[in-house]
Amino acid sequence: MAFVRKIEKKISHGLIVVARSPAVEGGPAAAFEAALVEALAAAGRTVIVVPHLYYLRRGMAAAERLAATTGPLVVASWLKPRAARWVLAALGRMADGVAAVDLKEFGTGEEAARAVMAVLGAESLNPSPGPSGHPLPRERGETEEEKEEEK
Repeated sequence: MAFVRKIEKKISHGLIVVARSPAVEGGPAAAFEAALVEALAAAGRTVIVVPHLYYLRRGMAAAERLAATTGPLVVASWLKPRAARWVLAALGRMADGVAAVDLKEFGTGEEAARAVMAVLGAESLNPSPGPSGHPLPRERGETEEEKEEEK
């Protein structure tokens, strides 16, 4: 998980914001975002879905809600982390306590969810069964037994 090494600090008990893709509704990005939100919600996290950050303007309900948040915030968007933090600052949510995840760096929503959970300081996604009754996916080598088997 090369992405996690780029994070300067981990945030605990933070609010998660998923900023939607600017792509056409119902495309591959929509399925990616749905999988991301589902995995995070199944892990018991509070997730807010907002339009693409560039489309938010002061006075919009989503922008006002973001500006009013206090405490740690993780933003998963289709922007580079620096750009995401700049947009949030322009909307009134200063960058202190804000971590940003670039969704373009991941192949699936589940991979992105693992990265968000890593930023939050969680070891992994909750291994409890997902909506289908099957455990949520995780990467091989996450448990101590699997790490030993790989050696």
